[in-house]
Amino acid sequence: MRIYIEEVKPARYRVRSLTPDGAVLIKSSRQPLLDACRALIEMGITGRVEMWDAVRPYARMSADIEKGAKLMCREDRGKLELVRYVPRPVTWERRPEPSADLG
Repeated sequence: MRIYIEEVKPARYRVRSLTPDGAVLIKSSRQPLLDACRALIEMGITGRVEMWDAVRPYARMSADIEKGAKLMCREDRGKLELVRYVPRPVTWERRPEPSADLG
C-alpha cells in the first residue's frame, strides 16, 4: 500500500492514502509513517506500506504495518530513537454549562 505525505507546517505532515478519493488518514503528524501504520491497523489493513511525497521519485520510507504500529519516535538529549509505542493520555476539561439565567 502507498501513502502520500504533504507538509502542512514545518515538521508536521498530512497523510493521504492511495485510494481513488485520496482519503486523509492523519491530519497532522510528526511521525507520519508510524501514525499511518496505527490508522491502517484500525482499518484492518496489514502488510507493507510505503510513504511517498511529491518531490522524490522513490519511497521516503517503508515499513511492515503491524511492526510500525508498535513503534514511536522519541528524542532524548538530541538523540532520536525508535521505542515501543505508548498512547498519550487524553486530557480534557469539561466546559462549564451555559447559565440558564442570562438576565
